[in-house]
Amino acid sequence: MDVTTVHEYLIQLRNVLAKERECAKSLDMDGLQTASQEKDALIKLLQSAQDIAPEDRLLADEIKEENRRNASLIWAALNWIRDLMGIFNRQLGAESYAPSGGTTVFQHGGRLLSGRI
Repeated sequence: MDVTTVHEYLIQLRNVLAKERECAKSLDMDGLQTASQEKDALIKLLQSAQDIAPEDRLLADEIKEENRRNASLIWAALNWIRDLMGIFNRQLGAESYAPSGGTTVFQHGGRLLSGRI
C-alpha cells in the first residue's frame, strides 16, 4: 500500500471518528451506524498496510486515543440508558395479593408517579 494512501486513510479515519462522536453526542443513531460502518471499512483497508511512516505513527496514536474516547462515551451512554430502564422497571413494583384474594401489582410512588392525579 502506498504511503500517501495510508496517510489519507488515517486522515479519513480521524474524520470519521469525529463524526462518530458528534453523532453519539446528539443521539443520531442512523449517523452513528453509518460512521461505524465507514470506520470498519477504513480499518480493514489499513490492516493490510505493512509500513507506516514515522510521522503517521503520531497520527495513528491520536486515532487510537480518539477511538478509545468514543468507546468510553458510547459505553457511558449505554449504561445511562440501562440505568433509566432499570428505574422504570422498578416503578412497576412487585406482584402481591389484593384484599379480594387475587393478585395485583403494587404501585410505587403514589399518585404523582402513577399518573392518577
